[in-house]
Amino acid sequence: KGRSNNEGEVAAERINNDSEEIARVLTSMDAATILAGEIDVPTGSGFIPTAGPLATVISTGSEVSPTASLIVTRRKGKEVMVESDTPKKKKLQEQIDAQVARELEEQQEKEDMRMNEQIARDAEVARIHTEEEIQEMIDNLDKSNKTIAKYLQEYQEFASELPLEKKIELISDLVKYQEHYTKVHKFQSQQRKPMTKKQKREYYMAVIKRNLGWRFKDFKGMTFEEIKVKFTEVWKQVEDFIPMGSKEESERLKRKGLNL
Repeated sequence: KGRSNNEGEVAAERINNDSEEIARVLTSMDAATILAGEIDVPTGSGFIPTAGPLATVISTGSEVSPTASLIVTRRKGKEVMVESDTPKKKKLQEQIDAQVARELEEQQEKEDMRMNEQIARDAEVARIHTEEEIQEMIDNLDKSNKTIAKYLQEYQEFASELPLEKKIELISDLVKYQEHYTKVHKFQSQQRKPMTKKQKREYYMAVIKRNLGWRFKDFKGMTFEEIKVKFTEVWKQVEDFIPMGSKEESERLKRKGLNL
């Protein structure tokens, strides 16, 4: 019995020594290194292996984290490759981005179509208003004037072939001609009555200003005879009037080697 007690005390002391040895080793070594390297911890009676690594880890200095795209685990000596969900998330995000891009493109196409339709409607409204204004100008023309009647008939014959710009140009010129003709006709009527030199000078200047856009400063230094010569030139232009945009004007320009 005394011998048994001694053997028990020896065993207890050995276990106590083993525990102290394990504590000392773990204190002096990096626990992470022990776990990763499967180092056997020596004891007084032998070696106690560590529990074995649970996963491959990467030290960052301040923390230990698993790799981002791949996790390797060891189970009973076997490595098991576990795919990370990061690629799946990336693929899903790419699909979402592509869908958003398609929707934005479709929305832009619809907006462009809407804008084009609005522009077309605005252009049609503007055309109608312009046609109405042209007709109003025609209604106010003096049809008894032979020159106006001549070019107005030409306009009506070729109106369907003329672009809107040419219509505006031709009718606007006829309106200007009528205004000029009225002034010249008034002057011719006044010539039947005695006019002073001053009255003639003032009238010559008025006609020149309306037709050529002159100002009072443009007449500075001109004599009465010089003003009369300029007036005669303007008068001839009125008599030889050919409206822009007319067929006759086009032929005249072609004869000069010009293209409309």
